[in-house]
Amino acid sequence: MLKPILSCSTAAIVAVMGLSSSVAADGHETVARTFPAIFGAASAVAAPGGSGYVALTYSTPRGGVSGNDADGDVSAGYTIGNPVKNVSVSFGVNINSLSDSFGDSGNFTLGLSRVANIGERSVTFVGLSAGKLAGWGDAASDDETYSAYVSHVTAYDSSSGEIPVQYTLGYGADSTLSEDGLGTLSDGIFYGVGVGVSETVSVSLSGTETQLNLGGTVIIPSVSGLSVTAGVYDATDNASRQQYSLTVAYGF
Repeated sequence: MLKPILSCSTAAIVAVMGLSSSVAADGHETVARTFPAIFGAASAVAAPGGSGYVALTYSTPRGGVSGNDADGDVSAGYTIGNPVKNVSVSFGVNINSLSDSFGDSGNFTLGLSRVANIGERSVTFVGLSAGKLAGWGDAASDDETYSAYVSHVTAYDSSSGEIPVQYTLGYGADSTLSEDGLGTLSDGIFYGVGVGVSETVSVSLSGTETQLNLGGTVIIPSVSGLSVTAGVYDATDNASRQQYSLTVAYGF
């Protein structure tokens, strides 16, 4: 899975979610920590209804194939609905390459999310997403993909305050790369864990049956809604598709 099977609200979640509590139960001031984003795996956590995002991603090598040049993608999306009262719906569009004629290849995405349970210090979401919809240009021949997943956000006590953690687990089409180096995709499970480590930084790991992804996200305090995510897909190169990625996202 070189590109994560993401619900189209993922970039917006990173950019527009608020910080965790900065006051402990005993009233002492503690360290506020950012939302625990996950790099490389879908999250069912819904972005707020009425919010959107634009994102620019730079990846090298293209497709994770050694020797290929670097390339970029542009994506944008918008979320409507309330996942507590009914369903959150996210729409997205992807422009697949910046090295060729801009806009001549791309597709659409659709994501649905709903809250399944709210605990005293946690919340669980379930989500469904469809990708590679209505592709055009080189993407017109791509098969549509579908995924289902569960995401759980909770917090753990520490001496400096609560540490927010997100877990996600799902199953998706074309989510697993073969280990023979040919890049063949098959259906399978994916997982991820993200941790908010400071007011502006979260780190995560994710993976499938054949690859491990590592990444981190930094919120830019001086520009509301701006975030930068860096990571590596197939970090151990087990599927011979190691790829480095840098994304700048703006949520509004």
